[in-house]
Amino acid sequence: MPRDGRGAAEAALADCVRRIERAQQADGSFSKDGWAPLLSSAFAANGLHAASVAGAKVDQKKLARADANLMGKYDEKTKSFDNRESAGVDLYSAAASVIAAARVRAAAPASPEGSRDMKHKAEAVAQGVGGQLANERLMRGFGTYGGEEHVSYMMTAEAKAAVGGAEFATFHEEMRVRLAQIQRDDGTWRGDHCITSTTFCTAASLITLAIRPHAGGRPS
Repeated sequence: MPRDGRGAAEAALADCVRRIERAQQADGSFSKDGWAPLLSSAFAANGLHAASVAGAKVDQKKLARADANLMGKYDEKTKSFDNRESAGVDLYSAAASVIAAARVRAAAPASPEGSRDMKHKAEAVAQGVGGQLANERLMRGFGTYGGEEHVSYMMTAEAKAAVGGAEFATFHEEMRVRLAQIQRDDGTWRGDHCITSTTFCTAASLITLAIRPHAGGRPS
């Protein structure tokens, strides 16, 4: 970015961070409205983490609270999901919980996200949800492919990329086949329910296919 534009970009990013932080509720979520508000909370958490990585000042306690909320959608005792905020669709809860767990597993021990309790929950989510992501019923989500399915695949790919190795390779190949089967003749993807935007679904699918792990376990 040209030097003369960096200040404006940093100011805009800081403003976005403030707006997202102000929207956070006491339980760590960011939205209770809409059809599947859990995905809004997952996107907001992703945005704060991305801003932090980019150098913006982000409240680390809010980050921890956001990821604790997302991981809390998986109950390790019953091995089931709380899908009340995901329109009754387990896939959305699974995707939100695993991407949060991946961040917590990588967090520094001295950070709010790196506490013993957070790490313990992250391991439980990673172990418990990982196997379920091979379940076709869960992966079909709502039953047809809407934008919510596409972004759930994208978030899951990011979480798998943080693990890397055979786990990522297996998921990536399964996702490559799945997305190829539903790609349109013109090369795009379109949602069949709720979020139907061709641009939205195509972007999410391309990002999913482009995600790769790299040294250090962080997705690229």
